[in-house]
Amino acid sequence: MAEKYLKSSKKEKSEIISKYCELTKVKRATAVKRFERYKKRYLFQERDTQKNSKKKRGPKKKYEPIHEIILWKCWGLSGCVCAEKLQLHVGSIHRGIEKE
Repeated sequence: MAEKYLKSSKKEKSEIISKYCELTKVKRATAVKRFERYKKRYLFQERDTQKNSKKKRGPKKKYEPIHEIILWKCWGLSGCVCAEKLQLHVGSIHRGIEKE
């Protein structure tokens, strides 16, 4: 849906946002931010990895790369919510996995 939104005209974008807001029960501004966030994160990811190929400065990471991937997946499944709400979603997803 986000890819269709980014390629469409202004009128079509308005219709897509209206449908998205109706389905997810979020405000229009939130929907636009989510689509723009998708564009920044996923469509331009290759260019960013080339630019940031230098050695990273700062403290070492606390988690393994697999944990980061799992968190990204949970964040995407929860609709790109903030960290406070993401914590609730991760807990429910974890409980669902344990039941299986």
